[in-house]
Amino acid sequence: MNREQKKEFVEQFAQKVASAKLALVTNFIGLNVGQINSLRGDLRKSDCEMKVVKNTLIRLAAKGTPLEQLDSLFEGPNALVLGYEDPVVSAKILTKFAEKHPQLVLKGGVLEGKTISSEEIVALSKLPGREVLLSQLLGLLKAPQRNMVSLMSAVPRKLLYALQAKAEQSA
Repeated sequence: MNREQKKEFVEQFAQKVASAKLALVTNFIGLNVGQINSLRGDLRKSDCEMKVVKNTLIRLAAKGTPLEQLDSLFEGPNALVLGYEDPVVSAKILTKFAEKHPQLVLKGGVLEGKTISSEEIVALSKLPGREVLLSQLLGLLKAPQRNMVSLMSAVPRKLLYALQAKAEQSA
């Protein structure tokens, strides 16, 4: 890459970093090309991407973004994983892959502007997905109404049972 191409790449990469909800730094030493391509494919299916970029270019692209907080992690060969939609999905894919391939080391990341450690990435991966969380929230929001309806219908129902029992007793 010549100087102009690098400048253009840094600008485009900075836009991607700024639009990502989750950015994770990983060390991939020891993984072969097939394993890395498999991981990239899994990430692509979930609206994420994995980029292997020189540390100097990452530092230039990270200026003025939350990723700048991770400057100390940009040592040695790194891959940057960017998640654009659901951050939990990205974390799940990476931790699942890291369990099967211990060569992949999760160094840390940034989740919506806040720095997270590798332990927090693992904790994030254990959360339910966005759809599950939304359905749980909907269930919580519907519960008071459902309880009110069943409570209000209980009084007439019990009265009806009492009248029916009285009618059977007198017959």
